[in-house]
Amino acid sequence: MADQEREILTLREASEFLNCHPSTVYRLVKSSQIPAFRLGGSWRFVKPELRRWIRGMTEWPGSEGDQPARANDGFGSKMTRPSPPSRRQVSQTSAGAASMGRGRRLGRRM
Repeated sequence: MADQEREILTLREASEFLNCHPSTVYRLVKSSQIPAFRLGGSWRFVKPELRRWIRGMTEWPGSEGDQPARANDGFGSKMTRPSPPSRRQVSQTSAGAASMGRGRRLGRRM
């Protein structure tokens, strides 16, 4: 039975499934934004309903209908990389760190 996937989740299990903090799930429940029901005094979640809710909340930029947009290549060509620091920034940082390091060493030796 441990190999079978549980269909009914507690609030903590739902937060782990959604990869967020339990207070976030509780806030969504209280504002009726996520499907849940009460069992006794605790909130419970039906896993297939959570999956359906996720699909309904997912936005795919540039797609038509419910189909996800296709990427141009396998490397995510729309992703941007941060530019490397300019040579001036690197040289000032290196020089500053080197002078500070020398000052510390000289101070310790005296």
